[in-house]
Amino acid sequence: EARDQLGLVEYDTKVNVLAPLTPCDDAGRARLDEALGRLRAGSQTNLSGGLLRGLSLHATGAATEVGVSRAEFGNVYRLLSPEQQAEGLSFLKAPPPEGARECHEWSMELRFERDEDAARVARVRYTLHETFADPVVDVEHAPFRLTRRGWGVFTVFAEVHLVDERIIRLQHDLKFGPSETFSTVWLPVRPLTEEDKAAPAEKGAVRSTFLFTDGLANVGITKTEDVCAAARSQLEELGDR
Repeated sequence: EARDQLGLVEYDTKVNVLAPLTPCDDAGRARLDEALGRLRAGSQTNLSGGLLRGLSLHATGAATEVGVSRAEFGNVYRLLSPEQQAEGLSFLKAPPPEGARECHEWSMELRFERDEDAARVARVRYTLHETFADPVVDVEHAPFRLTRRGWGVFTVFAEVHLVDERIIRLQHDLKFGPSETFSTVWLPVRPLTEEDKAAPAEKGAVRSTFLFTDGLANVGITKTEDVCAAARSQLEELGDR
């Protein structure tokens, strides 16, 4: 039915949102058809990443409930030359462990498709690994770039603080090797219009997350019991949404 909502997530090694929760009216079906046309076969099978990202769509709601904006979130990377490493620039509070070198330079970025959407963000607060001297850093200007050097990968947590004082939480597993590793995220940065606020809430709409795979999980969480535990935990966080 038109009031039902469908979101599409593709996953191989990486996870990408092709479409946020979208009403299944005529206009929504056209957007979903266009998104399906972008689906391509990839590499490995990050089954857990696809499932958890699909569940997370329910936390932000449908694209018509709040203005949802498309952005790219992730990191750029370069391997430092011996001369660059010798510069002695370090962001760590202690020397790296034996055998490790601070030879990796990376930058976190949140790239909005539209400048007006980026302008609705007051700052992005990044939380890094505890080994950094300053693990919590605020960045106030688009593309909200934070550049650091280090010796290992970890999960970067981000709080997107909007001008209207709402906060959107993101996370990204830092990647070394590729020059860029970004995922598409759909963020409710645009405030509700008066027309949106006056519209009656739909009752009984169906929201579902379906998982399709033609291979065994070999990236991310690979054990069945661990995937189930992670899904249960996320469902508990969602509550009645």
